[in-house]
Order: sequence, then C-alpha cells, then structure tokens
Amino acid sequence: MKYFYGHKPTQKIFILLLFLTTSMIMPMGADTKEPPGKNTAIKEKEMTFTADEVNYDKRKQVIIASGSVEVFNDKEVLLADKIVYNQRQDILEASGKVSLLEQSGHVLFAEHMKLSGNFKTGIIKNLRVRLSDNSRMAASSAELKDGNQTIMNNSVYSPCDACPTANTPLLWQVKAKKVVHDQKEQLIEYYDAWMEFKGLPVIYTPYFWHPDPTVKRKSGFLAPSMGGS
Repeated sequence: MKYFYGHKPTQKIFILLLFLTTSMIMPMGADTKEPPGKNTAIKEKEMTFTADEVNYDKRKQVIIASGSVEVFNDKEVLLADKIVYNQRQDILEASGKVSLLEQSGHVLFAEHMKLSGNFKTGIIKNLRVRLSDNSRMAASSAELKDGNQTIMNNSVYSPCDACPTANTPLLWQVKAKKVVHDQKEQLIEYYDAWMEFKGLPVIYTPYFWHPDPTVKRKSGFLAPSMGGS
C-alpha cells in the first residue's frame, strides 16, 4: 500500500501502521467497514487502486474507490470517478467519466462499465472508442469477450480527421447493426452495414471487414480518404 498526493513521511507511516494493525485485529467476518483512506493506493491481487478515497467492507469483501480513481491491471489502465470492486465475485463496476486504455493503444470511453477483475470480459453502455490511428467508433452497447473481442451494437465508424466541428456532417462514415473487433485476428467486421457520404446512405452490404489500425499491410477493404493541394 502506498499513499500519495503530498502527505508527509511521518503521516504515511502512521496511517499505514494503523491500517495494518486494524486489519490484523478485525476478523474477515466482522460486520465493520474500514475507515475511509484519503489519497490511497491499494494492491489487490494483480490490481492496484489509486484514488482520493477508498473504503473497504470486510464483511461483504467490497472495495469502494472514489475521486480520480485509477486501476492498473497488468498493462491496462482504467480511469473513473467511482469504482466498486466485489472481491468474492471478482466483478468491478466503474461509473462517471470512465476510460479504459488497452495494451493495443485503443481507448474505450463510457459512463458505465461492468468488468471482470482482469478486464477481459464485461458489459459497456454508450461506448465510444478511439482506435490507435485516431479513427473513432461508437455504439449504444458493447460486450467484451475473452480480452480479445469487442462486440458492438448499433455502431458507427468514422475517421477522426473527418470531424472538424460538431455541426459539420461527416465526409463519410459506416453504420452497422453489429460490429465485431477481433484484436487477435486484427479484424473489424461489420454486419448489416451501410456507408454514408455527407449524411446520405450510398452503399449497403450485409457483411464486410477491414484490418484494424494495428495492421500495417493486409488484404481487405481499404478505407477511403480525400485530400488536396
């Protein structure tokens, strides 16, 4: 356990010793909550929490972290306003301004995520994704599977540089009833999809795919782009 954000060394040691002493005295089944810790970091298994405040309910085995929460798990980072982690179920719920930085460089944004403790599976509402090449995706809901697939419903894909202002229509975008991003195969698959050019649908296809941004060269659909000089 570490304490950050400007505590004096003597304060850090005192709070740490107090926490350890209380933990040894109180049995796991006690119907008692740990006193809130300010600006704390707690390592839980392979997961490290940092937050402005952390509460731990030993009876329910639930950690509640709030205020600039950061969770580090292997090479992934989860940021949120509030996180509730159930140790028994190994389920983590993040709310507020939530963002998940994946090892691939993709970033997932949402107001609510319900994830497994290893971030490999979960349910996300109102998902927004910034891919590693700065292109964007959005979906009304999504499911993470096995740390490999992101299955998105009612999704939209567009390049970042085609969005100069909120009131300017996109040059082009792809909408689909279902999109599957397979990071292992490095593919983005579209089902019941259509392309829009300046807001007007121009092409429909029941299925197509293209490589994700982590691929340098691969056969498949080539995303159009425009430029001038």
